Amino acid sequence: AAARVLATSARMRAIADDDEGMRLGTRAVAMAEQLGLDEILAHALTTVGMSKNVIERGSGVADMERGLAIALEAGSRVASSTLNNLAVQTLIAGDVPRAEELYREGLRVAERFGDRASARFIGANLIWIDWARGRWDLAAPAADEFIRQCEEGSPHTLEHGTRSLRAIMRRARGDIAGAFADHERAVELARERDEPTQLAGALSGYAAALAGEGRLDEAAEHVEFVLTTIREYGVHGYVVLLALHADALGITQQLQAALEAAPHGGLRWRKAASEAVAGNPSGAADLLAEMDVRALEAYARLKAGERLHEAGNTADAERELTWALDFYRPRGATAFARLTESLLAQPRSESA
Repeated sequence: AAARVLATSARMRAIADDDEGMRLGTRAVAMAEQLGLDEILAHALTTVGMSKNVIERGSGVADMERGLAIALEAGSRVASSTLNNLAVQTLIAGDVPRAEELYREGLRVAERFGDRASARFIGANLIWIDWARGRWDLAAPAADEFIRQCEEGSPHTLEHGTRSLRAIMRRARGDIAGAFADHERAVELARERDEPTQLAGALSGYAAALAGEGRLDEAAEHVEFVLTTIREYGVHGYVVLLALHADALGITQQLQAALEAAPHGGLRWRKAASEAVAGNPSGAADLLAEMDVRALEAYARLKAGERLHEAGNTADAERELTWALDFYRPRGATAFARLTESLLAQPRSESA
């Protein structure tokens, strides 16, 4: 019982990014090894890995993989949460296809053991995967259902993230009011959680949407917190969205400096954001394509097309805009499709 209490306390501290989580987790590992408690050992190893990853991204993966192997060998439901946490680290590293594999394996394990809480948690993460990889026919109804459950008495820690991605789809589809209602609620929920990286993600998406609708003064109000969080914790995927509007917001130098000061983890995300800040949305789109984050790639290509069109480089603009249109049109993203079509329909510049 003492080992289980110690392991649980360590996990709560680790989730809260408390340094005490590492110390307690290490003690729980030693106690579980001494007593031959495989399930608690697997749980504690995952906690130690999570704590290490906060200090240096990826440094705790080996501990987590060891915990997973022990959990699977013991037939423990702990395996599902470990798979979820490994997927998160893989996602931070920018390998979206591999992250999906880990999430889906985690979901299968959770369902096999009847672990409804883990299944719901992982299922919410898979909504993000479906959105990112362009499966909006799956992501949109799943997001609606998840949020409906939250509103009807089953709140969840991932509601803010689900609202952020639904907001992006809603804006692309022309539902501006619905998009901003989701963005504002996502920010509110993230503030309640008092977790800096989650709030920075919600604010990045919200500020990018405000900037995209020409509401630059409102967008600028949210930038400083995002910059501070980048410098301390690293780059969230939605920072790429904000980076695509850096010039319009007048934050190019500040955002680039924050990216350069960011911790080393999430290098591929940081490179994509840096390309966007440097005025090369095409380069950002190419990096996002390598990661298979198609939803963000499409937006980067739309912004690249706009930029190239303004510069009179219509041939390259048409290539980028055509790619964006091919993404948005079949996904019912009518607002973004119309914007893309209007740019493609404009006469060629004499300077092209």
